[in-house]
Amino acid sequence: MSSAGGQFVITYNGELYNTDEIRTALARAGVTFRGSSDTEVLVNAIETWGFTKTLREINGIFAFAVFDRKRRELTLVRDRAGVKPLFWSFNRGTFLFASELKAFTALSDFDRQIDLGAVGSYLQYNYIRAPMTIYAAARALEPGAMLTLPAANGPGSSEPHIERYWDLASIVRDGAVERRRDVDPRAVVDELDSLIGDAVRRQLVSDVPIGAFLSGGVDSSTVVALMQKASARPVRTFSIGFEVEALNEAKYAKNVAAALGTEHSEHYVSDTEVLDGIPLLTTRTDQPHADASAIPTFLLSRLTRGQVTVALSGDGGDELFYGYDRFEKASRLHEQLQRVPTLARKSGQKALSLLTGPPSRSMERSGSLHRMLWHGTNVLNYAAKDVRDSYLHFVTHWKAPQDIVPGATADVALWEQSKTVSSDFKEVMMYFDTMTFLDGVLAKVDRASMGNSLEVRVPLLDHRLIEWAWKLPLSVKHRDNSMKWCLRQVLYKYVPQTLVDRPKAGFAAPMGQWLRGPLRDWAEARISERALMDRGLVNPVPIRRAWEAHLAGRVDASSTLWSVILLQDWLQNAELAAS
Repeated sequence: MSSAGGQFVITYNGELYNTDEIRTALARAGVTFRGSSDTEVLVNAIETWGFTKTLREINGIFAFAVFDRKRRELTLVRDRAGVKPLFWSFNRGTFLFASELKAFTALSDFDRQIDLGAVGSYLQYNYIRAPMTIYAAARALEPGAMLTLPAANGPGSSEPHIERYWDLASIVRDGAVERRRDVDPRAVVDELDSLIGDAVRRQLVSDVPIGAFLSGGVDSSTVVALMQKASARPVRTFSIGFEVEALNEAKYAKNVAAALGTEHSEHYVSDTEVLDGIPLLTTRTDQPHADASAIPTFLLSRLTRGQVTVALSGDGGDELFYGYDRFEKASRLHEQLQRVPTLARKSGQKALSLLTGPPSRSMERSGSLHRMLWHGTNVLNYAAKDVRDSYLHFVTHWKAPQDIVPGATADVALWEQSKTVSSDFKEVMMYFDTMTFLDGVLAKVDRASMGNSLEVRVPLLDHRLIEWAWKLPLSVKHRDNSMKWCLRQVLYKYVPQTLVDRPKAGFAAPMGQWLRGPLRDWAEARISERALMDRGLVNPVPIRRAWEAHLAGRVDASSTLWSVILLQDWLQNAELAAS
């Protein structure tokens, strides 16, 4: 779409949540509109205000490219939280950009060389962290970033300039002074209620049917509660259930839905759906992504799309409001290990290694003594280097990616950078999880939902809420032995406390059971010794050892095995697509 004056042309994916406000301001400035789309509002804001003011004013999730006809300049922009993907590449002198890597691989001359650094990131975090992609020739634009490509003086002579228009690291650093102030906890709860309510109301604006994912946990229940408060009719909510009792949250979601009076739909996943859903999911994934909950997310998106076109989710609450158990576990270890001299930590790590072998999540055994020793080895392994690095024990999968894929390297740059944003270890963990785990969750949800033509919105990641939350002292997030205290207090206004106070489960899939059952043959075809040798990327020895131990029930190696299985599946699909 072209701007009113014709100088700018935009291609755009996403949604603005303050379109009417911006349209009104532009109309006062003399802009005449032809239609009612947010695309037209966005391109005319850029023509009228320029990029700096426009990006400061807009509220939403987006990835867009704008060409300036006058200056012969291309600009790419990705939303602040990184909800929408955006990729770019200089391929043999031609600049490419798209929302999917498939657009690049559709070109016969695209360089498909695998980036082993990206493989290392994938094996550690179960997804590939921006700016890397699985291809060495392609990059992902990072959240809150803007890329500018000036006019070329000759083929391939221009270099893109990338800058941050919104930077979480700066927000964390700048909020340090305010996080040390005394606050009234009840006033914080009331303000949080108002902020989430405003974000939800903005995101309820739609000309198509809208609903919500509901797990029965604190985050999604809070979003649904405020949706119901703002809606004149029952909100439509959706959940997925499992027959495995320990992983089944559908019963909790049903109780919350009844308390709020929503129009609730639930579906229990069958083995057949798992088998049928995986090929659908993997063919829609541009690059390897090994979050096992992608399967139920895909099935939940399919269920939801049967009734609505847009759904709200509760993603982001754990990272913003201190919601993961590992934060506390790692914090306690951090405090304890600080009291142990460095030499003693190194000696202890070496001694435990002799008893347990090299640390690897894939070989964690079920025996309590071995599990205790294994955890001790991993913790001391990281603590021997840097006591803060003990947190990596909780968030990485393959600790030494090069043992699995020769040539792969560990992705440590972000962890080192994370330690500079705050002097508080708990805040460092929250920041690091936002930049890694949440980033992976958003990628998973985007692929699973868009693969079902469903738009998912994330009100807890409204940038105003993120900025406000990082000004809060930790004492209102973790209070009275309650994690996410202030968010819970908001929810308790609308739902009985007894319905949502329980140990955190997360949106997990029974992957260990599936790999021994309905997925066994499918997985074996991808990580048989022959398949591993034929693809030539993965070292067969540790994988076959872990697979055989998992099938025998000696270990639950599903977390790490799943990443290799999907890597192999992705390589197979890539070969078929290229042939």
